[in-house]
Amino acid sequence: MRIIFIDATISLLARYPITILKELEKDNNKVEAYFISYDSGYEGKDQTNAAYNKIKKYSNIKIINGDFYNKKNIRKTLEDINPDLVLFGGYRVPDVLWIAVCNIYKYKTVLLQHGFDISHIQRSSFSMFKNIKKNYKYIKALRQLSKLIKEPFLLILLLYLRHLIVGLKLLNTRINNELTFPTKFLIYSEFYKDLFNTKYGIDTSRMKIVGSIDIFNTLKILNNERIDSVCYLAQTFVEDNRMQLKDFKKLVLFYKELAIRLDSFYIKFHPRSNQSLYKDLTDLPNVKVALNYFPNCSSYIGHYSSTLFTACYLSNNIIIHEIKHESIPDIYQSCATLISKDIDEINEAILNSIKTEPDISKVEKKIGYIAPMPKNNPISLVKDEIIYLNL
Repeated sequence: MRIIFIDATISLLARYPITILKELEKDNNKVEAYFISYDSGYEGKDQTNAAYNKIKKYSNIKIINGDFYNKKNIRKTLEDINPDLVLFGGYRVPDVLWIAVCNIYKYKTVLLQHGFDISHIQRSSFSMFKNIKKNYKYIKALRQLSKLIKEPFLLILLLYLRHLIVGLKLLNTRINNELTFPTKFLIYSEFYKDLFNTKYGIDTSRMKIVGSIDIFNTLKILNNERIDSVCYLAQTFVEDNRMQLKDFKKLVLFYKELAIRLDSFYIKFHPRSNQSLYKDLTDLPNVKVALNYFPNCSSYIGHYSSTLFTACYLSNNIIIHEIKHESIPDIYQSCATLISKDIDEINEAILNSIKTEPDISKVEKKIGYIAPMPKNNPISLVKDEIIYLNL
């Protein structure tokens, strides 16, 4: 079996694609894997090198480099490899171009849900300007896509910009075309069927619920030693140009002041975090950095991030820190026991937090319609779907 795995960065490819390969090989499936990264997100040299070193340990994985914002190059890569399946870790513009080419030449595709998505992510004009290099590549891919779906490029560009900036739903627009739909879309919950149908126009008949592997993995995390500490769930504000550096420095100083007040403070970095940006915080003697693991803490604090849903299954104390220019979507508010921007209120909530582990049944009543605890290992269900599509 030959599978192409595609994602935004090499670090993302070094995570769940490798886990999926291991799961496939448990049943004596021989798999040739080809990893393709768009290099469209920030990633530090340390993260990149660590990811390459991890991938190189597997003799059946080959990393493919090239310009994959071009339909001719995509077609040639597909012809050279002749994959049984192409698996995507997201539904970004270059993914959609790939899916369209795959559909034209009859290659099966699987799309995996990436994070707890919302109907519209707010983006500032600053973000749009700073992401000019990435946006140029995306516009290049959109031009290629417009030719494949036989629609005017300027119309497709306008629809995409309205989708990106003001949250235009793509259902029933001229960008909504069956060529852009994956063979199968593996999602977290029933909630996302309607959301993805209206947001992207993908037919619900192509969707199958497998659940979130991050939520499933909380069962293992709960077996680890319980830490009486708060954990800050870091994001990629500067790395993804969502916040100016001067504002981010103020944010780090906020957490430095908070950490000074506490006996212990953990920080869980995003896989693509630029850790040097947090030096003022991580230099404190009571601050511990969680690399490549999720600490089992009694409290968690963060902004609206998919990791909040994971934290809900680990702690009764979930604090959302309100920050300037960022509204908190309703589905994330459902996670929180406190939403605040006041350092004294946040400090008091941490000191008076419930130390015991949450009742999973109660967590499911609160957020289960969005983030249910999977009854089966989602990676195993992904494997089953891959095998079924290749029968």
